Amino acid sequence: MLFRSARGVASQLLALPGSYGAAPSALAAVGEFVSPVTVIIDGAIPPTFASVQAYAAHLGQAISELIAAVADERPLVVLLDDIDRFDPASRDVLAHAFRPLHRARLMVLAAARQDVTDLGCPTAIALIAPLSADEIGRLLSAVIGRPASSDADGFAAAVHTASDGNPFRAMWLLREALERRLVEVREGRFHVAEWGAFNALSGQWRTAAGRLGSLDESAVRMLSHLAVADGPLEDTLLLDLNRRGGDDPSAALRVLERRGLATRRSSAAWHLG
Repeated sequence: MLFRSARGVASQLLALPGSYGAAPSALAAVGEFVSPVTVIIDGAIPPTFASVQAYAAHLGQAISELIAAVADERPLVVLLDDIDRFDPASRDVLAHAFRPLHRARLMVLAAARQDVTDLGCPTAIALIAPLSADEIGRLLSAVIGRPASSDADGFAAAVHTASDGNPFRAMWLLREALERRLVEVREGRFHVAEWGAFNALSGQWRTAAGRLGSLDESAVRMLSHLAVADGPLEDTLLLDLNRRGGDDPSAALRVLERRGLATRRSSAAWHLG
């Protein structure tokens, strides 16, 4: 979805002290952009703009004024997690936003799993490399409280290959394999009961159908609220919205988190994916 990541950044900036020192036109543009009723999909943009690029430049200017107002109140550090997963339109918006701010009291820190394009300002980017096979083995062993030599049947090596060294995928595979009894722990070692079934499970993370399959009604409702919001939703609001269905919303969130469909990226807010 276009601008999803930029909307998340803008909504958090709007809530910071000093933001209302920005020009009214900038506040109006950002406020409309982050409104829950504003959904931008499949290239649809306000009709007053000729292209996505023109709208990105407009949003970038408004967000730039917002950042300047916040940084004028006090020095500002912007943390961008998984920036390589930001949609291109969002990165374009942020480049427009940061470019005029070389002299502002601003520091931009970003984490990524691969190189990203220039954000328009000096940015400290921490490249997070995939875990090695040995590191995946130590991660899995730590879960069961055993030393790294606890791998049997090549289970850790198989998890490393299937997860591409991504720790979130590795943990999802371990949880799902244990729940489905495809693997068990005996005397501190992993034992795979059926390699064919485990290999089939390994391929599910890579497809949306695999991760969405067999979700119950409560989890589907939770996922729908996150999709409609298209941005961070606070714990209290998200749980209240889903509690009306009569099910335990906390359990549904745990299911979505295990499948990599929802992520807690701050102490009190959830995001899609």
